[in-house]
Amino acid sequence: MDRKKELFKNTIIIGIGNIFTKAISFLLVPLFTIWLTPSQYGDYDLLFSYVSLIVPILTLQLEQAVLRYTLDDKVKGDVYFRTCILFVLMNSIIFSIIFGTLVDFQYHLSFTFCTAMFALQVYSTEYLRGRNELKSYSIANIFCGIATIVFSFVLVYRLRLGVDGLLYAFGLAYLTTALTIIFSKKLYLNYNNKTIDFDVFKMLLLYSLPLLPNAISWWVTNVSDRTIIKIFLGSSMNGIYAVSTKIPTLIAVFYSIFNLAWQQSAITSAKDHIEKRREFYNSTFRQLFLFLFSSALCIVAITPFLYKYFLGHEYIGGIYIVPILILATVFLNLAQYFGGILLGNMDSKTNGLTTVVGAVANLLLNFLLIKFIGIYAAAISTMISYIIMFVMRLKKLDSLFNVKRIILFSIIGIIALSSFSIVILYSNLTVQILILLVTIFIFLYSNKNIVLSVINNLKGRI
Repeated sequence: MDRKKELFKNTIIIGIGNIFTKAISFLLVPLFTIWLTPSQYGDYDLLFSYVSLIVPILTLQLEQAVLRYTLDDKVKGDVYFRTCILFVLMNSIIFSIIFGTLVDFQYHLSFTFCTAMFALQVYSTEYLRGRNELKSYSIANIFCGIATIVFSFVLVYRLRLGVDGLLYAFGLAYLTTALTIIFSKKLYLNYNNKTIDFDVFKMLLLYSLPLLPNAISWWVTNVSDRTIIKIFLGSSMNGIYAVSTKIPTLIAVFYSIFNLAWQQSAITSAKDHIEKRREFYNSTFRQLFLFLFSSALCIVAITPFLYKYFLGHEYIGGIYIVPILILATVFLNLAQYFGGILLGNMDSKTNGLTTVVGAVANLLLNFLLIKFIGIYAAAISTMISYIIMFVMRLKKLDSLFNVKRIILFSIIGIIALSSFSIVILYSNLTVQILILLVTIFIFLYSNKNIVLSVINNLKGRI
């Protein structure tokens, strides 16, 4: 299949499930801001950020190894899964016993449960991607989203369990999703000594371990802000910041769908001739660049309406950092695009190094600036760290891209989006509505080929 058609097809299939799941997550935010105080929401968001730190340590990133090697050899996919799932389960059980018994804080039991179940769910869904069962992957995500709604409504709204209820709700959704995958694919069958291959485990571990520092560094870059804000500014301010970070996820939702498909296309295209790869990578990058910046304009334009009509008034203080976080998300996505190419070329070292450099820059800037500019320090340091990663990865791929041209257009994009943000946030309601309509037109015009392709694809399926 043509690389572009394959990428588009995979994006559509994965998108069906992910859009549903991410939309649920986004739509739940206004409800959570009603059900929880800013302080409670800040605690929940901080705890969930620690879940994302601990899970890669529990799995040792073996899910990424299973994904990568199963894509190359689907026949051995079940062996890869069964060999590593026992290790992941054992680590999760040990973590639950030790952490749940020895560590005592207000939410330690719900936190432990949510973390262990998330590890199991991540491992199970990545296996589906490795087998290229993208429809099953999408269905699993939809199932997880529905389960999250049900458990959140019961535990948080009806039983009023607060932060504990939210963590248990997510944990139960992860558990039911993982069990559904395991039983529907009958992965529990045929366990014997031959299915657990220690040579295979060693091979997978050699691939996954170098990814662990990268995953931890991603955590530092992505969510260490919450810890620093909690220490210096308190839980309430952390809650305000946490809600602000949810708005850029409107962009991240669509990119995450593309990125899942892109990783697979980048891996399969790595064996193509360099000229073919260069043409494929550059044409995809141009479309992605236009999509991200036109999406960013739309999200900035809609931000005043989200704060005015959908979010609790206690969170209004975060409205002015949203444009900074949107810019950060754009450059994160561009850096991840280059990361997919590096991953396809088996260059996990560069991915890890650039992520570590970005994480260090983020921490240093956070500590240096937070006493002077408060919550803005977290947003600015995050944005700068992603720009650093973006530039470093781009330069590593200079044989495939025109580095100077891309950097020039990126600078123009930063200036344009920053100027636009100032205008929209300080305008009256009438002007804001007009600007929103204009940005929607810009988005549709800039991405008309993508929009038409999606419409035609959906018509064909109907």
